[in-house]
Amino acid sequence: MVQTFNASRNLTDDASLTDALEFYKTKLLQNINTIILGEVIEVNNNTKQLTVQSLINGVDSKNNPIMPPVIRDVPFGAMRGGNAGLITHYKIGDNVIIGFCQRQIDTTKRTGKRSTPALVRFHNLADAIVLAHWSNNDPEIFISILEDGITIEAKNKPITINTTGNLTASCNTANITCTGDIIANAVNANITATGQTTIESPTINLNGNVIISGALTSATATIGGIDFATHQHGAGTYSNSAGTVTGNSGGAQ
Repeated sequence: MVQTFNASRNLTDDASLTDALEFYKTKLLQNINTIILGEVIEVNNNTKQLTVQSLINGVDSKNNPIMPPVIRDVPFGAMRGGNAGLITHYKIGDNVIIGFCQRQIDTTKRTGKRSTPALVRFHNLADAIVLAHWSNNDPEIFISILEDGITIEAKNKPITINTTGNLTASCNTANITCTGDIIANAVNANITATGQTTIESPTINLNGNVIISGALTSATATIGGIDFATHQHGAGTYSNSAGTVTGNSGGAQ
């Protein structure tokens, strides 16, 4: 016959050896903290520490729920490799995965360097660290990296890229759709196309000198207030660098 034992009840004088061993094993395990799910109730971005409340209640000997303790000064960091990383800020109400270190981490938590534990404690609530954010729902602002593509969704928030180095984008076809203005500032701007360059706009404003090294084809042109598509010169004598010309210029009379 297989014996069962409720480890949450108190040990009595009539308990069997199996009950006693199970009781003490459970008591030992209850003092070993491993990983819990918690809710962020305070955030300190200056010290990069959170105050977290466990999402899992404790229970007493009668299986009544017990509010778990608040865990303070829980450090969090960035997903990092060398001097590069991905930074996100936690907010009150976020759910996180908390892990408990094997030894005391007070000095290392403060300095970020190797230290010798001042206290003999193991898997203690005071030695918690944030392992990751946890949620059943996808965020509204995100970077999605999948086999069929990469998506950056910022909703109505700005996206900023800062670098004093070069920015290079290589692709097959680039489509940019903007409901507002496109503003580009540069020392020099170069556009090179092996085929044709087409700009469609009701009005194109060019401020400054324009140099065209090839042919210019235009249905109409107004220069100096004169419409060259309809302007005509009458008969007369005209002089230029080639000499004097007598006749008509500009168009048929």
